[in-house]
Amino acid sequence: MLCGCAVGPDFERPAPPSVDGYLLERQASLAGTADGVTQRYQRKRDVPGDWWKLFGSSGLRALVDEALRNNPDLQAAQAALRIARENTAAQRAPSFHL
Repeated sequence: MLCGCAVGPDFERPAPPSVDGYLLERQASLAGTADGVTQRYQRKRDVPGDWWKLFGSSGLRALVDEALRNNPDLQAAQAALRIARENTAAQRAPSFHL
């Protein structure tokens, strides 16, 4: 059963690829685009937190908005933040007595 994992005594490790990153800077034509735009990969650029808005799709935006509204984890985190703020305010209250 372990024989399938063996590579043999004459195995030589292959040389690593000669690249300096995961994305090569190149241009790729976008097939099927209406305006024939060329896609460009650019290194060291920040991706915004609301990256889906860059596509300009109202359907995608509505879908993400609905997902965020209906996400119980996000709602639970917001509720926990409200509770923490109220607890902080309640702990400060005794310091305001006269």
